[in-house]
Amino acid sequence: MKRFLPAPSLTPSTLWLFLKINLLISALLYLLFMSLSQNYTLPTFLFTLGASLSSIALLYLLLALILLPFLYVKQSSLYLAFVFVVVLDVLILADFFIFRLYKMHINPMVLNIILSPAAQESVHIGIIPTLSIGIAVTAFVAMEIWLLRYIRHITPHDAKQRNRRSRNLLILPLVLIVVSEKITFGVASLQHNTAILQKARVIPLYLPLTFNRLAKRHFGYVPPPELPTLAQDSSLQYPLNPLKYTSVPVLPHIFIFGSDATRADMLTQEIMPHLHDFAKTSLHFTRHYSGGNTTRFGLFSLFYGLNATYWFAFLNEHKGSLLFDALLHQGYALNITNSTDLRWPEFRQTAFVNIQNSIIDAFQGVPWEKDRQSTDAFKAWLDQQDGSQPLFSFVFFDAPHGPYSYPKKEAHFLPDNNGVINYMTVSKNDAPMLLNMYKNANRYVDGLFQELFDALKAKGIYEKAIIIVTSDHGEEFFENGNFGHNSSFSDAQTNSFLIVKIPGMPPQRIDKLSSHVDIVPFLMKRIGVSNPCSDYANGVDLLEGDRKSLSISNWNNYAIKTKDYVAVFSKKPSALLTPEIRRNRDYSLADNVSLDTFHPYILQSLQESSAFFK
Repeated sequence: MKRFLPAPSLTPSTLWLFLKINLLISALLYLLFMSLSQNYTLPTFLFTLGASLSSIALLYLLLALILLPFLYVKQSSLYLAFVFVVVLDVLILADFFIFRLYKMHINPMVLNIILSPAAQESVHIGIIPTLSIGIAVTAFVAMEIWLLRYIRHITPHDAKQRNRRSRNLLILPLVLIVVSEKITFGVASLQHNTAILQKARVIPLYLPLTFNRLAKRHFGYVPPPELPTLAQDSSLQYPLNPLKYTSVPVLPHIFIFGSDATRADMLTQEIMPHLHDFAKTSLHFTRHYSGGNTTRFGLFSLFYGLNATYWFAFLNEHKGSLLFDALLHQGYALNITNSTDLRWPEFRQTAFVNIQNSIIDAFQGVPWEKDRQSTDAFKAWLDQQDGSQPLFSFVFFDAPHGPYSYPKKEAHFLPDNNGVINYMTVSKNDAPMLLNMYKNANRYVDGLFQELFDALKAKGIYEKAIIIVTSDHGEEFFENGNFGHNSSFSDAQTNSFLIVKIPGMPPQRIDKLSSHVDIVPFLMKRIGVSNPCSDYANGVDLLEGDRKSLSISNWNNYAIKTKDYVAVFSKKPSALLTPEIRRNRDYSLADNVSLDTFHPYILQSLQESSAFFK
């Protein structure tokens, strides 16, 4: 076999020795990030130390695998390694200063600010940081040049001997560190040990490993019901100042009713006649957007008033929404009725973590049957209330989410393929049939919404209540090339309808931009919270805001929407440096629009997304 393979022109031992020396240098830079976290205990210190070394070790393993084929092309692998490690160390150092400034690691929006001359005029980095970066880059390059010259003069035999000695001193300990810290994070996730989980946030490119699904599926392990968050160990500063309250003569009843994936253009007399009529008697926000194009990010923005970029930090720390803290403080009776299990998405671990006993989410059957049961559950809860407390309830239906569930008798829009979708073969040709199914599901929940309104009227509190009806995101049927949601930031996927009925306020159609993050500030003011909304939210009061832009995000992308355009920043390596600007009306590329016009909104979004980190 050997005679068929060319002999490498550079011995692997020389390359591996070069990488091992640089691994130690990069590891020292990684350890700098530990200074950006506070209040270490011995376990959290050891975990953060191990996680830092583990992350850089895995990066260098990837680098070694990339360089391996180049061993057969003269000495290019060594020179490529030189370039890679210089770039890597400079990026690590840059990320350190960015994290100190914005409390977030390098991401597409940060890169845009760094690389755009127009944006740099707004940032004003200053001469001292610029000189410091220049000196650091020069020092790294000079050090690597010296190291490269030193390595090239080591004989292959000596390189092999030094590699053999380092194997036990470096490689084996690193393997043990990687395994132990991954197990530590996984166990901490199972036990909801937020002191451990939140420390990982400070480490660049950290890859978490969790066992939650495995433990539940194969071992029947259910996490403990108590989900404590140690405030002194938190990486969050939420709120910025303690909540303060003013006297409210009469606290309003508050009801938030929603349906999954219902987009704004479903509110027609033909499809959703009850909500269509309800909108005529209320405030109807026609340019309202969710904070995400999927459920967890959309509802997070609704209940926290925060951009959905905070989701992962709040999930790791099991930090609940301040809205419910304020409601409890003001004596509200709470009810959360959700047609699906709130362990997924993880709202029992986030927004509702402190009000577990108020949740009703154990329903059986297909989605429309669960919606039927949740409607009845809400009405039963409402009947039990004796009028001694102000009421808050959130009821959320699931039928409009794919695969679009409804009873056969509700098949008003045909053809609908008997309500069956073959996701393996679905295509644009199926769009009319899919849209009919979607309309049927929305028409079905429209009747349930009316039942909720009727229950409030029967209780005698309809006219006295603030009633908010909305959705978590939209749904697309190939209008812009996609099907479903979580695939783009088109209006079809993000333009959630919003109707707000406020006692004593006349109906109005409102066409200005609004966001899910504006709902919490609106509610907090109505229940007596006197803090400025910037103390606890990224949003503004629905009735007072005049937005020029808003932020939306999901797993892999950030987006900033304005009245006419949306700028999309991808976290994927292949598109990290190529943000897109698209038109809202048809989601087509707007190549004639400069990203420079978005820079004020990008800076605002970055500031919002770091405001509640320590």
